[in-house]
Amino acid sequence: MRRQLRVGFLAFLITATTAYPAQNPKADQPEESQPKDSKAKDDKSKDKKSKDKKSNEKKFLVRGKVVDRDGSNVSNAVVTIAGPRAPITTTTDSAGSYSFEGPAGKYTVTAKAGAKTGSLSDDVAASKELRSLKIE
Repeated sequence: MRRQLRVGFLAFLITATTAYPAQNPKADQPEESQPKDSKAKDDKSKDKKSKDKKSNEKKFLVRGKVVDRDGSNVSNAVVTIAGPRAPITTTTDSAGSYSFEGPAGKYTVTAKAGAKTGSLSDDVAASKELRSLKIE
């Protein structure tokens, strides 16, 4: 039994070493000691990977409408959409409508027209029309 344990541990060690290759020795050094060119290349590759991920992400069209307490459309209201990405700001059209594209996730939409404000939150998993956002 003792031999089996040693063989089993050795097999695990070989598997772990093969599955997880050694890190780049420069990665263990503090950033200050790495050459500046290496750091710049790392930053560029991170940016490219981030852009590739964003471009491959499925985006959905989300529409909504801003209304006042009487249900009338509110034009030129400033709408801020906060979600999985950086906040987006837009303005409603003459019919009180707004739209944006974004990936699936939870969004909070806030509208402001003069001293009146309102907000709503909703999960987006497909293109959809949000319920009317009432400002008061």
